[in-house]
Amino acid sequence: MAFIARAVGDVRMKANLQGNGTKNMAKNPKKGKIVIDRERCKGCHICIEVCPNNRIEVDEELNSKGYSPARFKETVNEGEKGCVGCAQCATVCPDVAIEVYRAK
Repeated sequence: MAFIARAVGDVRMKANLQGNGTKNMAKNPKKGKIVIDRERCKGCHICIEVCPNNRIEVDEELNSKGYSPARFKETVNEGEKGCVGCAQCATVCPDVAIEVYRAK
């Protein structure tokens, strides 16, 4: 087991090194975006609870079925973190109402 842990650690270290041997401090992490199908969303709001950067909120307008769907906060204010595309929200969504997109 120690060999596996060491190998994984070596791979992580190589991924964090740039060509000149300095550590790459990810100043601009990959940004993400989600799209919530408001007609499919039944308003359980589990996605709001699991979002690590609090980028999802309750929409004030009801959908055609009378539910309060979740809504993605697209604007990022100063001091807030944006969506990183982790897909935790889409993973826990019981209605399969969330699509996740990652910037390259």
